[in-house]
Amino acid sequence: MVFSSPSTLWALGLLAIPIIIHLFEFRRYKKLYFSDTSLFKEIKAQSQTKNQLKHLLILASRLLFLALLILAFAEPIIPAEEGETKAPDIVSIYVDNSYSMTALGTNGSLLNEAVERAYRIADAYPAGTRFQLISNELSISDSRTLSLQDFQAKLDAIESSRIHRDLTDVVAFQSQALAGSALGKARAYYISDFNGMLPTETASISIDSNLRLRLLPLVATEASNVSVDSVWSELPIHQMGITQRLFFRLRNHGNEALVDQKVDVFLDDQLIASPIVSVPAEQGLDTNFQFEVESPGTLRGRIHVDDAHITYDNDLYFTLNITDKVKIVEISPKTEVSSPFARLFSGKHYSHQRLDPDRVIQDSLVDAQLLIINGVEEWNLALSSITDLHLKNGGNILLVPSKRHSEELRDTWATQFDLRLGGLDSVNTNVLNISPDQPLFKGVFESMNEDINLPRCQQAYTLNSAPGENVLPLPNNGSLLGANAVASGKVFFLTAPIERAFTNLTEHALFVPIMINMANQSGASDELFYSLEQSYIPWKGERSEDWRMRKEDGINSFIPSMSFNGLLMNGQIRSPGVYELYRNGKDSIWAAFAFNHNRQESDMNPVNEEALLGSFKDRDAVSITSFNLNNTSFNVETADLGTELWPWFVLLAFVFILLEVVLLKLFKL
Repeated sequence: MVFSSPSTLWALGLLAIPIIIHLFEFRRYKKLYFSDTSLFKEIKAQSQTKNQLKHLLILASRLLFLALLILAFAEPIIPAEEGETKAPDIVSIYVDNSYSMTALGTNGSLLNEAVERAYRIADAYPAGTRFQLISNELSISDSRTLSLQDFQAKLDAIESSRIHRDLTDVVAFQSQALAGSALGKARAYYISDFNGMLPTETASISIDSNLRLRLLPLVATEASNVSVDSVWSELPIHQMGITQRLFFRLRNHGNEALVDQKVDVFLDDQLIASPIVSVPAEQGLDTNFQFEVESPGTLRGRIHVDDAHITYDNDLYFTLNITDKVKIVEISPKTEVSSPFARLFSGKHYSHQRLDPDRVIQDSLVDAQLLIINGVEEWNLALSSITDLHLKNGGNILLVPSKRHSEELRDTWATQFDLRLGGLDSVNTNVLNISPDQPLFKGVFESMNEDINLPRCQQAYTLNSAPGENVLPLPNNGSLLGANAVASGKVFFLTAPIERAFTNLTEHALFVPIMINMANQSGASDELFYSLEQSYIPWKGERSEDWRMRKEDGINSFIPSMSFNGLLMNGQIRSPGVYELYRNGKDSIWAAFAFNHNRQESDMNPVNEEALLGSFKDRDAVSITSFNLNNTSFNVETADLGTELWPWFVLLAFVFILLEVVLLKLFKL
């Protein structure tokens, strides 16, 4: 026990006054004479003993009354668990209102339980305490301090939010908000399930030295959950009239195996597949579906799984841009005859365009997937700029050397593409082997024969360094076709000109699948979906103030901000689904983008308390508790405020003053 006002204890010295009064009764005695006083002596002795006992009892009751009253004014307190004896000036309470808090707990949803706990905690603090309510919005209003009534009104209005926050973000916001307050000591409570909130970085979270943090983890009664986590494609290009394959991942977050779960796949609101899958406990499953589209445009898709526990991650929206033709641009000085590339890419699924190296138009390459530079003898700045931009955008480039080229071209290729050509050498041999795992041979072979006929090479340039990928290897560590990864794309290169005197590759059966796969695997893949929290999405359209974005159902509409190469959402995407980009006053749709909730909170398993505490640099300032919901006031007092004893001292003081009155009446003094 300690005293909040120990200076009051000096008054205990005043207790000597009643003691002096009782010990020295200042009375004047009158003498009376009797002939025989023996009988009086016996009566006097008996009365004196009784009187002394009566006076001592009354003295004790008065002293105890005064002593207890003085001790009550000294404000005796039993310190809290952390040694605190004074209530904080401000109490900051974070209530996690993310979607994972919609899970069921012991008293309804976890969000309802968190709100109830926040109510009880705030009500346990003394009058005059200022409160701060923080939710996942982390808005300016969350940094303000409130009275108890305003705090409770704001707590009543809290709703589930799409926003997920990392623990680091919440602590940083709270520290900044409290730093701007003129109030002193602060106490903070974090009420959450803490799913997906632990920082991924190794650095620990630092908190202010004046802040004491108490964590209240909530646990859902049902930890099972099934989510559709992702969807992706093998190829960056999706063509009409060609069978497409999309992959998606279904994850079982529960501790029991998922058996015969149906998954529905919709394209343009039409059900196209309903695979039945089984997923082991706490694992994911990757599966796929096939489809074919007969017209170009944007395809809108949705993958759905039925799960009643947590519903926000049951649907995954995506979009696919279906093109009618893959564009190939060939830069070549050869105009007298059509090249093998022009003949190959003359079908309905491809578009071939030849440009002179001295008259390259930049706009012609904007939507090109594969860039072929064939037989160029001189290199210039325009070609360097064009190839750099194409590789940054994720495109593929095929370099075909000429029979003679300048030293400047040789040096530039070495610097720009990590391709160091040596001298022209006579090899006169077949390609040694090919690997069926090489992406350019994907889907070409059902089985590989040892006696397969491979392309032949008579003359080829030597390489001063090994290629990143040796697609068509030659003896002595040589290569007919190699590849190097550069920027976001890939540079393929032939070491021999495409003439019969050098190689028969263009006449070989492998030439067609090699070039087709090289073209189809070129270009940066369009994102099939984005996160609601993502503020920027790439888009190469023109800049204009007329652009508008709206949800497919027309409920949500806004004006996106334009950057030099994309669109800024500025937090205006508030619900998952497909959003369309169109011009103001016009009905034509220019682009469509799919947005989904992130899946950070899909795992409903309870957070590890040791890992939670380990996230903080100063663990002594952080504690984990599980306040009893029915006795929160007592928990707060014993853990955070300390127990005030002065009311008990006042009560006992009145008991002793009543005892004195009873004694006086009993003894009739």
